[in-house]
Amino acid sequence: VIEGVLVVNATSVVDLAATWIEIKGGSLIIATTDGKGKVLGPFEGSTTITLHGTNPKLSAVHGANPRETPEVVLGKEGVPFAPAGLGVMGTFIAQGKPTVHSHAPLAETATKGATQITVDALVDWEPGSEIVLAPSDFDMHQADVVRVVSTSRWSETMIIEIEPALEHDHYAGDVESYGTRDMRMRARVGLLTRNIVIRR
Repeated sequence: VIEGVLVVNATSVVDLAATWIEIKGGSLIIATTDGKGKVLGPFEGSTTITLHGTNPKLSAVHGANPRETPEVVLGKEGVPFAPAGLGVMGTFIAQGKPTVHSHAPLAETATKGATQITVDALVDWEPGSEIVLAPSDFDMHQADVVRVVSTSRWSETMIIEIEPALEHDHYAGDVESYGTRDMRMRARVGLLTRNIVIRR
């Protein structure tokens, strides 16, 4: 329960773990701040907030599965608060590091087994970042999640070395006409890595 001010302001790794978090009239600030908690800019470090939804005392009564943990009822209004919840009855500021492009279309088809893709944008994704290639087939499960090994600019595109190799084809075609409309069908690539992560 946060009734005062909790500031996460660092350039290193800061991880928090809790059964649940209730911001009760106070503030949780994840950003670059001054000494008084005034936000000056994006958070420069890396933080993961893990909400477990249970703890040894609760699991002894209700079992280890957080889905079995009963709701908590908050305040005079009787607001139900689920396990592993983040309830904000105050101020919550999470200002992550900005990125030039959070997603970009493929510039050319990426085939199964490839360890290099080309995107049609000048992305600033760092080595080690996790990215996802959206499926371009009828099977929605044909997404590939891979890591960036390196990037290099080629004209107005970016060549990205990846690992592991792709398990599926991802299409990027030429302009196609549908009635009076022209469109280019291309799978998109999205950046999954963020420097502020809230997870269960």
